Amino acid sequence: MRARNPVSPGGPALRSRSGRSIAAVIPTYQRAATIRRAVDSALAQQPSPQVIVVDDGSTDDTPAVLATYGDRIEVIRTANRGVSAARNTGADASDADWIAFLDSDDYWTPDHLARITAAIEATDGVADLYFDDTRRTASEGHASLFALSGLHLPAPHQLLPDGTPWVLAPRQPMMMQSSVIARDAYERVGGNWTALTHREDTHLFCRLGIRRPLCAVSGVGCVMTDDDKSGLRQTEHHNARTPVYLACTAALYDDVLRRHRHELGRAERRLLARRVARARLGLARATGSGHPVTALGHAVAAARRHPPTVARSVLHRLPAGPSS
Repeated sequence: MRARNPVSPGGPALRSRSGRSIAAVIPTYQRAATIRRAVDSALAQQPSPQVIVVDDGSTDDTPAVLATYGDRIEVIRTANRGVSAARNTGADASDADWIAFLDSDDYWTPDHLARITAAIEATDGVADLYFDDTRRTASEGHASLFALSGLHLPAPHQLLPDGTPWVLAPRQPMMMQSSVIARDAYERVGGNWTALTHREDTHLFCRLGIRRPLCAVSGVGCVMTDDDKSGLRQTEHHNARTPVYLACTAALYDDVLRRHRHELGRAERRLLARRVARARLGLARATGSGHPVTALGHAVAAARRHPPTVARSVLHRLPAGPSS
């Protein structure tokens, strides 16, 4: 990432941003079958964004598909480094004031950026992150993420001076595919954390939203699909109990706690510590009898982070006493 501005101490700084230019950043890998749909949906937006596609080392026909667009889009070819690095590369390649992200197997609705831009103008761009609703995949019944998250907007948009309740909610109401982020804010927090192979979006939203202004915008901005058959889509449903997912969960909340400890209240710190402990206990169970020393290390780490979580887990597994 480029040189970042220092994080302002204290509460959220409500400062205006006069710039309105938007770059659409689309990372892709082995998505020849779906990338055209994503790019076309970005090119159809009003206002028209700069479209940057970062091809993360595809070996299928993705480069050939992208070549058909000529100079209508900018294509950056890199070695395969993962989605976080690809997003950061795309953001670095643009001088736009705002960065809108889209996954290459999803697509934007026609008025996505128009509604986001209207909210930016109405709020003078004071939020670090603007996001609208996401329609989940067909296998999930095309559910609304806002509805799943319990977010009901009273107006075309809702500006929250402190986005902490949204980013620490049991289910965050935003996704990368429906988000437009101020580039100075994206640079300030270091972009996507490339060490995370899962849940990098959750980490980014926590970094952007804790004690900072966020804005939710009514309407569906992105439609998620499940017609990509490459097996590359990483979904919470399929990965929530895998060791790598659990390790990333523990790492992200540990990092958020470390960085924001002095901004968070006591109850918020306990909440994040409990999430770390649960992930560590999950890792202990996942490693199990095959790696007892490693499993014990995870259990000890969980106990250090949040002892009550470990105590409840142990009590839950004790055999029931004799019935009277």
